[in-house]
Amino acid sequence: MSRFTGPLAVTFLSAKTGLASLDQPLIWEVGEEGSGKEVVIPRGVVSDGVTSPRIIWWLVPPWGSKATRPAMLHDFGICLIKMGEPHTHMPTRKAVDHEFWLALQACGIGPIAAAIMWMGVRSWSLLRSIFDRMRRDE
Repeated sequence: MSRFTGPLAVTFLSAKTGLASLDQPLIWEVGEEGSGKEVVIPRGVVSDGVTSPRIIWWLVPPWGSKATRPAMLHDFGICLIKMGEPHTHMPTRKAVDHEFWLALQACGIGPIAAAIMWMGVRSWSLLRSIFDRMRRDE
């Protein structure tokens, strides 16, 4: 099963923005343990943690929940795609969303909560691709 191989260590850049920078690489092992396939989120990458509406921060806070590492993996994968340099193991938004789903499970998120979070990112990815196509067609 896929897994993160180390802890999450961040430095908060601003209390106002909620942004934090990775203090050490965050490594996601893709596939079976020992597969040799990794997504390495490098030191210095900046994230806002879990993107969730403020009203549910008591349930899923941006930082400090089981969903924080999966959220950083997802943010990183999407960022690479936007830069035109997708990761080998996450070349599309659909693949990034799938790894997010696996990461949620690996971090102990229950099936209902994981499904809700996955549906949120998947819905946004689908909407985003529609908007991108519309812009290209103009």
